[in-house]
Amino acid sequence: MSTRILHLTDLHLHADENYKLQGINTEQSLLDVLQHVQQQPYSADLILITGDLTHDETEAGYQRLVSILK
Repeated sequence: MSTRILHLTDLHLHADENYKLQGINTEQSLLDVLQHVQQQPYSADLILITGDLTHDETEAGYQRLVSILK
């Protein structure tokens, strides 16, 4: 039996949904990745999220992440 692990790293989310890091909207990038994952014929057994989850390290930034992942 195998386990499928989805590993997301360095999301760099921000309280501001329009925030861009090096010209890339980090929230939209995460949403695009999640949409791609949801379109796959298989699902992950485990999601591992590492690295810099937020860029601004604010409660609002972390709340954006929780909201997106729900």
